[in-house]
Amino acid sequence: MLSHLRPVIVERLPHNDAVAVAQTIVLDVGSFPSPTPVLGVHPFERVFIARVPPEARVLGFALARWHEPEVYIERFAVDRDCRRQGVGRSLLRGLIGAAEAEAVKALALHVSVSNPAAIALYRAEGFRIARLARAFYRSGLFDRDGDACEMRMLLPRSG
Repeated sequence: MLSHLRPVIVERLPHNDAVAVAQTIVLDVGSFPSPTPVLGVHPFERVFIARVPPEARVLGFALARWHEPEVYIERFAVDRDCRRQGVGRSLLRGLIGAAEAEAVKALALHVSVSNPAAIALYRAEGFRIARLARAFYRSGLFDRDGDACEMRMLLPRSG
């Protein structure tokens, strides 16, 4: 368990840090039914990680595809033991800040309708439900129907 008082460090995944890369892969495998084959090796992909000092352990990660002028959050996960402690919120804010710094116009993602905690987090940080995507996920993957909320966030104009 983490203390809410400890700051969460959000940074790009350093590919030369084999331990951080391995921890991110373990988190990916434990969070998704089909893990990504490679993390952030494509030029348009960016992986952000969250850590809490003095630990160096990766507690959360986000994989985002940078397609100017929009960023699509492909994967977003927080270690099960660290949920509801501010890690996900800090990670999301760090990703939003990086997008704003590059004058991205919008962020988008899909989240299972069976994940109300994630939907609440995204809404609290400024995302809005754009539409219901029926059978977005394979039936039975997250719930019986596989429905997802497509969520979007428009960013203020930078520059």
